[in-house]
Parts: sequence; C-alpha cells; structure tokens
Amino acid sequence: MVETIKAEVGQKDWGQREWTNLRRTKLEALLEKMHDCEAFLDQLSSKAAKGDYEAGKRDPMGELVAIGALYFSELKNEIYRFSQKWRELVMIAMDHAIAVSQVRVGDLDAYRTAHGTFREKWSPVYRELLVARDELLTAARRLLEETMGVHEHQ
Repeated sequence: MVETIKAEVGQKDWGQREWTNLRRTKLEALLEKMHDCEAFLDQLSSKAAKGDYEAGKRDPMGELVAIGALYFSELKNEIYRFSQKWRELVMIAMDHAIAVSQVRVGDLDAYRTAHGTFREKWSPVYRELLVARDELLTAARRLLEETMGVHEHQ
C-alpha cells in the first residue's frame, strides 16, 4: 500500500514538473511571438510607405493568441491589449499603403500629406502598443517567477 501511494505521489510530482517546464517553454515562445509581431509591424509600415500592402510573411498574432489561450489564461488581459493595439496599427499601415498607392507619381505634396496623416495616427497608437508590450512582459515575468517558485528582487 505504501509503495502504491509513493508511486502515485511520484507520478503527480512528475506531472507537475512537466507542466511547469512546458509552461516555461511556452512562455518563452509567447514572448518570441510578441517580438515577431513587432517585427511584422516594422516590415508592414516600411512597405506601406512605398504603397505596398502585401505583408510579405505570415501574421504572427494568431500564434501569440493561440499560445496564450492554451497555456496562459492568467495573461489574457495583457495579450488582448497588446493584440488590439497591434491590430489597430496593422489597419493604420494598410490605410497608409492604400493612400500612398493612390498618389500620382511625382506628386510629392500628396505623398507628404499621406505620410503626415499616417504619422499622426500611427505615433499615439504605437506608444500605446509599447505600454501594452511592457505590461505583457511584466505580467509574464511575474508568472514565470510564480511558476518556477522563485521571486527575484531587482
């Protein structure tokens, strides 16, 4: 009977260790996808300035949201805020690309107007994205410390 109980406890301990390790690994993947989202925005905004609205690579936000939903319900608010600001910026970049693509070749004033409108819309939302990113990073760090059973003091 004692051996059976030991085996059951050992199995539960092993399962908990595996879950902890999986969550640590997935948290790293989540943050990697967050950075991929930022790189995607950089690429998209650069292309938009030339009137190109083809993203060029796969949208990483779906993967970030999926990892969050599967493994980190504790981060749903931070992931939501980040994803909403990200999506808003994607739409602003797409609008910019369309506006630039409609400018006649050589019409520098129209291009400047389109780009000025873009910057007016982009800048405040981008600052909000950076705040959302920092909130997600802070919450992820706190979750990692809790998951690993350590608390670092900075």
